[in-house]
Amino acid sequence: MKRRKTSRFGRDMEKWFQSIALIRRVQDGKNLWLARESDRRPDMVDFIAAPRLESESFRETIRREVGWVLDLDPKRDLLVSNMAQLNLEFVASLPNSTADSHIAASFFLVEIYGRRAMQKIESDPANRWMTSGEVCSGELETGETVDPRLLFLLDRAKVINAWD
Repeated sequence: MKRRKTSRFGRDMEKWFQSIALIRRVQDGKNLWLARESDRRPDMVDFIAAPRLESESFRETIRREVGWVLDLDPKRDLLVSNMAQLNLEFVASLPNSTADSHIAASFFLVEIYGRRAMQKIESDPANRWMTSGEVCSGELETGETVDPRLLFLLDRAKVINAWD
C-alpha cells in the first residue's frame, strides 16, 4: 500500500509498509517457500504480504492476512513467530519506479499446522512451493517469475539463501 506523507526523512515521498509471510515447509531436507499467483499478473508469484490496518501490529497483520488468503483458522491452523525475523526501514526506489519511497518491511516466519490446513493449501492452484534457489533467482521451473518488489526486499534482507 502506498501513501504520500512527509516522512521522518524530511521529504514528501510515497510510503510502502508491508508485513511479509515466510511460510516454509521442509521436503527431502530442503526448505520450500509458499508463494501465490500475483493478483496483478498471472505469470508472477509473490509471498503473502499486507499493509497494517489501523492499530494492529505487523504480526497481527500477517496472522490476519495468511488466515484470510489461505482460508485457514489463524487460531488453529497457523503459528506466526512472536517477533519478526527481520525489520527493514530505508529509502529507495522500488523496482519499476523512478521516485524514492519510504519502505518498511517486516518478515515473519509462519508455520502451518495440521493435515487439513496443509491439504487446503495443496489443493489451491494459486499456491506454489518454491525452492530457496528459485526464490533467490526470481524464476520458477514453470517459467513464472517472482514479483520484482519481493526480490528487491529479499535481496536486501538476506532472509533466504539460495543454497538453503
